Amino acid sequence: MRTGFNGGWVEEDGKTIGLSLGSDFTSEHEWGIGKLKRLLGIDGITKEYSREKPVYTKPHGLPRRIITKHDAVKLYSYRDEAALLCVDPWIHEGFQEHIDKLGKFREGLPGDLRGSQGELRTAWSESDFGIYGIGKDAELIKELASAFDTNNIAVWIGGSAMVFDNGGLIVCIADRVPIRALELLQKADLDSEKLRSASEATGIVKRLDAAGRRYFACSPRWINLEMSKKSVHPVMYWLNPQEQRQNNFGWFTVEDLDQWIAGEGPIPMKVKAEA
Repeated sequence: MRTGFNGGWVEEDGKTIGLSLGSDFTSEHEWGIGKLKRLLGIDGITKEYSREKPVYTKPHGLPRRIITKHDAVKLYSYRDEAALLCVDPWIHEGFQEHIDKLGKFREGLPGDLRGSQGELRTAWSESDFGIYGIGKDAELIKELASAFDTNNIAVWIGGSAMVFDNGGLIVCIADRVPIRALELLQKADLDSEKLRSASEATGIVKRLDAAGRRYFACSPRWINLEMSKKSVHPVMYWLNPQEQRQNNFGWFTVEDLDQWIAGEGPIPMKVKAEA
């Protein structure tokens, strides 16, 4: 897990709804949260029975984000400090042993959670997350842990619902999410499906993979006005390539990515001619 910045507790009408764990410009925050969702039993699929056969559907909005298991989540506390860790269950034994051996609490936690005394710390990746706090933050962490015990938790990447507009990992108490946020989540899911279809229609990701172009992230967004002047496609891509001594990162059009396949265009770094 890697430290998230610019996060914090999310409140609505004086009530704490959940926590944004923030984010950073690091590959661990660009790979999605597929492994974390599997760890928490979030498959986004509901099973409805009929006389003929089961029907599987993928609902929009909050239901596709709610956890169904929490054995990977454990609360650690000492005096007025608390930490909530979501990791592979077998790892928890090692953390507790390390904390006991040190005789200190914060120093026994994952490195990106330690920070300064009294500071709320968050860290996450595609497969785990951690939260550390002291005093009031510790009490809120314990409240979040209690919600995990009853699977009353929803987890997703933010940026799609007003009070959760931060782009980092969101961990919230499901039955406290305000109605207007529920509506925006549903709208965001519908838009995401349209975006995915538009991206697949370009075929660019398959062409990159077939050409052996490697990247940490190649994520589509609806194209903005400036980029649309250079493309016939409705989508653009955030590219975080491997071999960054040779390739630039940033927002690129489908045409830019096709040029990259040919070793041309704005993505390959230009080699300066020797004087």
